[in-house]
Amino acid sequence: MPWRCALTLAIAALALTSGCTIRREWDIDTIDPERLALLSEANTKAEVLEKVGPPNSVGIQLDGSVFVYRARIEEIEDLNLSAFQASFDYQVTDRRTARLLVLFDKQGRKTGQGFDQALTPEDD
Repeated sequence: MPWRCALTLAIAALALTSGCTIRREWDIDTIDPERLALLSEANTKAEVLEKVGPPNSVGIQLDGSVFVYRARIEEIEDLNLSAFQASFDYQVTDRRTARLLVLFDKQGRKTGQGFDQALTPEDD
């Protein structure tokens, strides 16, 4: 019987000094269809700002300017194994970006728009 007690103590000590962590995180910010529908009603910079909100960045072109809206989708899978002083970490990160471009002429009138939708991780 003393060996069973020793085995139980060894298993308990191993459990207390080792660990395994599995983590999965999602961070999704998308450009939704409602926002795109509001954009179709806007014809000037002021209307785009009012209906869609401020862009992530503004660019200057030879014949006008461009508003750039970005959304990102991020999935992180993380595995951490540790026993005593040894440790193993493994992480996979999947990042994708969607962009909405709104083009304006020099007078601030909307001349076009483009949308580049990133695939969601389930679409792989």
